[in-house]
Amino acid sequence: MSKAPQRLPSPGIRFGPDFARRVGALAIRLSAGSNRREGRGRVGLFGAGEEFAGYRPYRPGEDLRSMDWNVYARTRRPYLRTSKRESSEHWTILLDSSASMGVGNPGKLQAAAEMATAVAVLGLRVGARTELIASGNRTPMQLNARTGLGDWMSRLELLQAEGSQGLASLLGAQARTTIARQAGRVFAIGDLFDLEPESLLRSMAPGRELFAVRVLAEEEWAPKTGQGSIEWLDPEDEDSCTLNVNHNLLVAYERELTRELEAWRNLCARHRVALVCTTSERSFESVTMELLAGT
Repeated sequence: MSKAPQRLPSPGIRFGPDFARRVGALAIRLSAGSNRREGRGRVGLFGAGEEFAGYRPYRPGEDLRSMDWNVYARTRRPYLRTSKRESSEHWTILLDSSASMGVGNPGKLQAAAEMATAVAVLGLRVGARTELIASGNRTPMQLNARTGLGDWMSRLELLQAEGSQGLASLLGAQARTTIARQAGRVFAIGDLFDLEPESLLRSMAPGRELFAVRVLAEEEWAPKTGQGSIEWLDPEDEDSCTLNVNHNLLVAYERELTRELEAWRNLCARHRVALVCTTSERSFESVTMELLAGT
């Protein structure tokens, strides 16, 4: 007799009635911030205006006449100015919708979907062709003037946290040809449980900008003491076991989590990858601002 499937705490996505308004306000805020401090951090990627759209890293062989030498003097890193027309490129958002994303309150999938939508709206604002691919569902979703935000949100609400295919499934040989070659900027959003830091970098073509958000549930980030014996469930293979949550176990868990997070941060810093580690309880506005502003 097969066992009944375990029910995840937060498997779905439901956008609040004020979500569209909040996304619009965030786009205005980012644009205003870009106008005040051009070139300072990644918020410049979403600059408004007829011509200036932002900055991107210099790639060997490109015309140096477009380099912003003021930015180079401040940061010692070469950046090129881009116009609004030049910034009309392809962005891809990779969204983890595996079963492990159905944990937390709010759920990790809910938080990730809100962040992904914020990025898509900002891409649309500067004319980027933006698509989203969820693990386990290889049909891309596109946000453009024809589809509209309402349709995008409705389609995302059909997603469920299920299965064992996470971000790693989107970074195989097929993804490298259909996604990484086309995308000027790639955003990977999920709990990153199925990835090693090096594997994410290896999957990206040279010259692309990579942004990563690691979303954990509050109880994954900081488990509480004094829980005693608990039934622990692996949401992806539905195996369970009884754990005695004591002080020594929590110390070991926190030590391993810290080591893993530091590995991600160190590697991303060396390769100029924007990385944010956050909990599902944090607002999508603050996470998106941190990711794009590089603060």
